[in-house]
Amino acid sequence: MSIYSAGTAAYRDTTKWLVAFVPIAAILSAGAVAGPGLVNTIGNADSIRDFFEMAGWPVAGLVAVSLGIIAVVWRGSVILSLQPTELGAVVADPELMSAAFGAGVGAPYFFDRHQFEDAMTRLLSIWDSGQPPEPSDPLLTRAIAATEALREWSLHRQLGAAFGGFRKTFGWSVIAIVTGLMVAAVSLQPGSDTIATPTRVLIDVSDSGGAALTTETGCHGAAASEFWAVGGNWDAPTLQVDGPGCRFGAQWKPDPDVIELRLPQGSDG
Repeated sequence: MSIYSAGTAAYRDTTKWLVAFVPIAAILSAGAVAGPGLVNTIGNADSIRDFFEMAGWPVAGLVAVSLGIIAVVWRGSVILSLQPTELGAVVADPELMSAAFGAGVGAPYFFDRHQFEDAMTRLLSIWDSGQPPEPSDPLLTRAIAATEALREWSLHRQLGAAFGGFRKTFGWSVIAIVTGLMVAAVSLQPGSDTIATPTRVLIDVSDSGGAALTTETGCHGAAASEFWAVGGNWDAPTLQVDGPGCRFGAQWKPDPDVIELRLPQGSDG
C-alpha cells in the first residue's frame, strides 16, 4: 500500500466515523432534551398556530440541529463518493503534472514530468509499430508503476481539498447542533404532571380571562363558579365549570397566562 492510498483510506475512514457518529448522537440528544416537552406541548395545543406560539424557540433549536446534521452528511457524502481524476485530464494539465512529479509521485521511476511524458511517447510508438512491448520491459514496468502512483495521488489530492472543506462544515455544524440543543433545553419547560382524576380547584381570573370564560362557557363570573380540573396537566388544565349562566357540561381550557390556579386547603390533589 502506497502512502497515497493509505492517506486516502484515512480521509475516508475519518469521514465515515464522523458522519455516522454526529447525526446519531445529535438525534438521540435532541430526542432526550426536547422530545417529552414537545409531546406535552402538542397535547396541550389547540391548533398548529397555538403549538408554534408555545414551542417556537424549541422548534427553532431543533431546526438548527437538523441543518447541522444535513450539512455533515452532505459534505461527508461528497468525500465518500469522490473518484480519481481521469488520467488523460491529469496528463493534459502541465501544472498538475509538475505538481505531481515535484511531490515525488513518480520517483524512483521518473523524477520529472518530462521523463514520464517521453517514456509514454516511446511506449506509444512501440504500440503503433505493431510490436507490443514485453510485459517484462523495464520501460513498461516503470510507466505502469508511475501511472498507478499518479492515479492515487490525484485522488488523494482531491480528498485533501474536500476534507479541508468538510472540517469547516463539521465545525460550524457542531456549533449549530450544540446551540440548537441548548436553545431547545432552555426554552422548553418540562411538562407538569398530567391530571389523572377530576380535582376541585380554585381559580383567580384576569379581566381578559373572565371575558373568555363567559364567551366560551356562558358562566357569569369566575367568583360565583366552581371549577374542576378534569384533563390536560397542571400547567394547562382543562376545567369543568359549574355556576350561574354556565352551559350544561361546560368546559374551559384557559390560556395559562390569564388564570392562577390553586388547590383548596386540605386537598391532596
